[in-house]
Amino acid sequence: MAAALLSRRLDELGIRAKVASAATASPGMGASAATIAVMASRGIDLSGHRGMPMTTAALHEAEIVIVVSRECLDAAIAMAPSAAGRVFVFADLVRRAQRTTPRQRSESMTDWLRRIGGGGAQRSRTLAGAATADDVPDPRGRGYGAYEAAAELLSGLVESLIAACWSSG
Repeated sequence: MAAALLSRRLDELGIRAKVASAATASPGMGASAATIAVMASRGIDLSGHRGMPMTTAALHEAEIVIVVSRECLDAAIAMAPSAAGRVFVFADLVRRAQRTTPRQRSESMTDWLRRIGGGGAQRSRTLAGAATADDVPDPRGRGYGAYEAAAELLSGLVESLIAACWSSG
């Protein structure tokens, strides 16, 4: 859901960015019926979506890696420790971004992440196995309303990230 929402919103704003989705569990699986329905209500078709596995190569290539839970953060850092300064739980990234001025057009993603506190290996040791307060609640097995709530939370995080990271500054 997060990648689809971010990708669509960036497209709507005419912002060119590569957004990819990767799964830490059940790669190759399609989106659930509830996910498809919730996203369809937002004008996004995920009926053909298949989860791609998170790979070391993808983690090394990405300028920024946004995950929805501490569990995914731990998995990404374990897979590619050198990417630790670029891997963030979505809510934590937004909170860090809101504590400072938005990223400027002339500022690289790397410099912005460093400015908001990427911190690399030290940050990964601090966060690995940390509390799950920033996690997007996993809606699996919890009914349609849980999927709707997750999509709403993710939509808000997308808007906040765009305001901080792709501002007109």
